[in-house]
Amino acid sequence: MKREIKFRGLDFKIKGYWHYGTYHYSNNSKHHYILSREKFNILNDEFLYLHEQEVSSVLQESVSQYIGLKDKNGKEIYEGDVIVWDDGSKYKVEWHEDIAVFFLASTHNGTNDCGFDQVTSTEFEIISNIYENPELIQSK
Repeated sequence: MKREIKFRGLDFKIKGYWHYGTYHYSNNSKHHYILSREKFNILNDEFLYLHEQEVSSVLQESVSQYIGLKDKNGKEIYEGDVIVWDDGSKYKVEWHEDIAVFFLASTHNGTNDCGFDQVTSTEFEIISNIYENPELIQSK
């Protein structure tokens, strides 16, 4: 099975601006970076130091992985996205570490979590994400 592996992250300085590509953490500078696919070569700390204009520093808490699926509008789904069904029920996309799978976590009481194997992506659409609109999710 071939799956595209890529990440996104919110710009460290420009509010609301997302970078997409390859994720890198620098032990030297302690920064988190997203490097666009077009500029990806051999990536190491020396490369980051020499070519800082080629990488984008991002907020650590916003780094999220593409899950390999798209919503009913063809938009790529990332960890942390908030999706809604036609009936108005909302879910957030989460990673379940224990079983190594992305799943849909209910944002309200009375609705069960579910795996992506139980739904088709034509059933829902992305409305936002937990990084820019945390108010869209409520504690269970």
